[in-house]
Amino acid sequence: MESLERQIQQLKENMSHMHVTKAHISEESVGWHIDHSLLVMIAIISALKKSDWI
Repeated sequence: MESLERQIQQLKENMSHMHVTKAHISEESVGWHIDHSLLVMIAIISALKKSDWI
């Protein structure tokens, strides 16, 4: 599994393609997917902070 730092780096590297869409893959742009990925990461981190797991 990739480290969180590496995944964030990959998102940064793809920011230059944020307006690109490929309808045969998704109707949403690369930027939308980056935003969604970051929101998911934030939600997971917030949930972990509130849990007894850590």
